[in-house]
Amino acid sequence: MTKLNSIKTSKNFVSVERELNKTFLRLAFVVINLFGLSALLNAQVQYGAAANFGLRKVVPTYTGNAIQVRRDCDNAITNIGFTSCGTLDTTALRNFVLSGNPLSAITPTPEGAYSLRKLRCTYTGNAIRVRRSSDNTTSDIGFTSNGDLDTVTLKSFVGSGNSGFVTIWYDQSTNGRNATQGTNALQPRIVNAGILEKNSSNRPSIFFNGTYLKNAFFLTTQPVSTSCVWRARGLANPGGELFGWGDNIVGGRRYGAWFAFNSATQGRYGVENLGAGIVGSSLLNTNTWYISSQILPGTSLPALTQWINGTSQAMTNIGTPAAMNITAGEFAIGTIPTANTAGHNGDIQELIYFSTALSATDRQYIEYGQSVYYGISGPTVPSTLPVTPPSAYVSIWYDQSGNEINLSQTGAITRQPQIVNAGNIIRLNGSTTWPAMQGTNALQTNLTATFASTYTGNLLTVNSVLRSDISSTANLRVWSVGNTALTSADWSNVNFANINQRSGNQFVFERSVVSPFTVFTVGAPMILSGRFNGTNRQLFNNGTGSATQADANVFNFNSIRLLQSINPGLEAGEALTGKMAEFSQFYSALSTTRRTLIETNQSAFYSIAISNSKYTPPSSSYIYYVNGIGRESATDSIAATRQSSGMGFRVNTGASDFLKNNGDYLTCGINCPITPAISTANLPATVIQRWINDWYINKTDIGSNNGLVTIYFDFGDYGIGNTPGVPSNYVLLYRNSPSATFSIVPGTTPSVSGDQVRFSVDASNITTNFYYTIGTLDPTTSTLPIELLEFKAKLGKEGVEISWITATEINNDFFTVEKSNSGFDFYSLTKIAGAGNSTQQLKYSVTDISPFQGVNYYRLKQTDYDGKFDYSRVISVGVESSLSTNSIYPNPNEGKSFYVMLPKSGYRNILIKIQGLDGKTILSETVYESGTFELIPPVKLASGVYIISIFDNGNFSNVKFVVK
Repeated sequence: MTKLNSIKTSKNFVSVERELNKTFLRLAFVVINLFGLSALLNAQVQYGAAANFGLRKVVPTYTGNAIQVRRDCDNAITNIGFTSCGTLDTTALRNFVLSGNPLSAITPTPEGAYSLRKLRCTYTGNAIRVRRSSDNTTSDIGFTSNGDLDTVTLKSFVGSGNSGFVTIWYDQSTNGRNATQGTNALQPRIVNAGILEKNSSNRPSIFFNGTYLKNAFFLTTQPVSTSCVWRARGLANPGGELFGWGDNIVGGRRYGAWFAFNSATQGRYGVENLGAGIVGSSLLNTNTWYISSQILPGTSLPALTQWINGTSQAMTNIGTPAAMNITAGEFAIGTIPTANTAGHNGDIQELIYFSTALSATDRQYIEYGQSVYYGISGPTVPSTLPVTPPSAYVSIWYDQSGNEINLSQTGAITRQPQIVNAGNIIRLNGSTTWPAMQGTNALQTNLTATFASTYTGNLLTVNSVLRSDISSTANLRVWSVGNTALTSADWSNVNFANINQRSGNQFVFERSVVSPFTVFTVGAPMILSGRFNGTNRQLFNNGTGSATQADANVFNFNSIRLLQSINPGLEAGEALTGKMAEFSQFYSALSTTRRTLIETNQSAFYSIAISNSKYTPPSSSYIYYVNGIGRESATDSIAATRQSSGMGFRVNTGASDFLKNNGDYLTCGINCPITPAISTANLPATVIQRWINDWYINKTDIGSNNGLVTIYFDFGDYGIGNTPGVPSNYVLLYRNSPSATFSIVPGTTPSVSGDQVRFSVDASNITTNFYYTIGTLDPTTSTLPIELLEFKAKLGKEGVEISWITATEINNDFFTVEKSNSGFDFYSLTKIAGAGNSTQQLKYSVTDISPFQGVNYYRLKQTDYDGKFDYSRVISVGVESSLSTNSIYPNPNEGKSFYVMLPKSGYRNILIKIQGLDGKTILSETVYESGTFELIPPVKLASGVYIISIFDNGNFSNVKFVVK
């Protein structure tokens, strides 16, 4: 079976995982008899926790987000997830924080600022005023709470099938210089026949085509800086001016400057004045979005400097432009000021201009924000941030345990822990590695959760990765649980527990008394664990335990709070000043082996030295999802692991099996996990394929007496749904470096159980510090799970071109390309026969010749000979049109003859098709210039809806028309 990204499979697996976690809570933990001893099965690392929080993915099968963050500038919120490696998506975090409200971060104040997003966090006005075509009513359209144009309100106001035109583009500069247009025919468009004008990233735009907006303000001083987000749909000749200022006519001569993109300069861009100016030496393309910035530092145009998508441009003089003499005139968007001619044929999303020369830092910061927000590649985050970049705070820390006990602080936002400080992500070690959230005692920082029911028991373990940044004589709480249903008068030591920082740089586990304690170093990251087994409690700092403290009280609590006390009588002065990256809580007293494996996992990932580490990664690689099996004593051992994103260990109970001695361990870790796939690289002669990921193994064999162990590969836990095939064709592979050729591990006995392939092998054949994975000798009978190597779609010359590549196909009957205009309701576009069985890379492609106007969604369904099927991920392509329903007339018509009017833009060698909604072509004609053309179908068209499709050298448009 050709494995796709099966949504159904992954959802089912997650639901099973959650049920398993709930079972762990109900049973506390599961034990079996190993060597006549008590041992915990499948309780690897953080599985089975009552609550699990991390700024990395601590549970490999967790599919949710890490945190919800709030941007301080405007209180916008968003969820931040994980990278494919399982680390916090710091790129998405920083982009969210820095891309919004750019004018609030820089020092210069613009003269005018027009955008379809909020540019200043203190701006309270609207974005645009819109006139709808049906009745010429106007309405102001504002922003959402996250600073986006309120397109829901916009489309609701305009109405289905109507168009919307911008009458006012409001100035966000604080100067009130709104750009307006009172003449209906000259107003630019933002909604076309019910479809929002937008770019491929679904950001709205305003379409100018002989239309413009302007105000009476004029610049009388130099220098001038501008920044614009735009595209041209076609070349205009003469003209192509996006915006301009001045245009003062003195003695018959026109003084001013305007930014142009037109055929008069052969598709080049630049600033012109008096028919001369300075233009870019390279060509730009139509239907491509650009971020352009210009700075005129002096009084004449040749001093212009220009950047396109963040890259400085070589500029060329055209003629000898006069010195700037702007003493009157106006500012216009979409045309030359005053003359109102030679307008832009294309879109503008944002335009900001200054009467100062922007610094490199401020210019780059604006360009970077535009790049992120509008989805235009090029500009990167500047190495130096502007004066007042925003910060961000954690409002929700999502629980990865499956029990949905999310920590939150959404009411008192001043108590939210910080995650980004003045544009820089807070780090656990203060450098460039692992992100952390900052707690501050003065702000009483905390995150809190309430459980569904009160926990009553005498078993508890907590574990955290943190650092303290101060030496304190006060009680500063790392963690606290209690019963918030009780009042202060009812509060007792039975109903709460804390881990506190006290004087002398000590941490204490507080119940009825404050002992025991561990000593720590201020400013140093640490792994801190606390365990209460019903008889006593103990703290562990980087693997080293404190003395125990007798305690037989029963816990009775229903709430948890991080970074502050939960005791209602002790609110003030008890929040930690420090950083936290991870926290877990278990309703059990974890065994020493289990705790050791958790702390080993954290030690490898965070590079924190601990006394009890059982895994040493090779440099900074193979640090993800570290797990293993081990034995600390005759009554304390772990006999099996959950997978490390696909691989794990098991041992049996016989005297010939591994884990004979106290201190025996087998541990493994994976490098940044690659999407499950197969590879044919670095293989011995008889092996056809292998999993693309491999695992680094450490072995600790105290008595050097080895013993049998099972290394297994779990297809389901690897993220795919294939069932293993014939066991004898699977092989266990190993190599001594990540780039070496694999060899087959000798002496293995392969077997298949459920969705696992297992290799029983004596530990003497497992070499410590080697890399292991699974291979197959015959992929037709012993398959390895794979995914599509590629699935993509793009707008081409005759529609949306959809293509995909497979690496292997097993029993593959056919593919079905499915299509949707909503992303939810799909229907079949076409069916393509599969290759049946193949081990070669195969390429497939189809073209959707009748895409929807707007966003088109596609997915691939793969069906086996036995009828089983899987779905790929969903991909999308935006289709925008420069035509409108008015371009076809009469519409509706009688189906005999009608006209298509092509605007005078860049059309040439134009293919025009009449198509039914089923995609069938009824008529196809080619014309060679713009204009109005009569189309006569070969037969009278039956009543119904049809599509006119226009193809012009990669440009694509389609319009529906009705036959009565």
